[in-house]
Amino acid sequence: MFASLVAIRVSRNIINPIEKLSQGAKKIAEGDMETKVEKLSSDEIGMLVDAFNQMVANLKDSREKLVAAERISAWRKHRKKGGARNKEPPDAHTGFPGKHVKVQG
Repeated sequence: MFASLVAIRVSRNIINPIEKLSQGAKKIAEGDMETKVEKLSSDEIGMLVDAFNQMVANLKDSREKLVAAERISAWRKHRKKGGARNKEPPDAHTGFPGKHVKVQG
């Protein structure tokens, strides 16, 4: 009987964090880059949660850089056609000319 209770408790300590990671992954797949899974332990599952949260932060950063590069590219194409009066490329966040993120490439 005692062994059964221990087994149930141990399985819950493994299953619950994995379910939270699964829910977090679904939110990321839906485009929610603000998702963060709460770390409940410092064991291997906790390390997995840390890696997941770091991956999400990296994805969000990459996505922001991609959007900025796309805006600048579109501005350059538009400017080549003579459509832009302002010589400043658009800001990565506002889309308006001004201070901007420097994108390599």
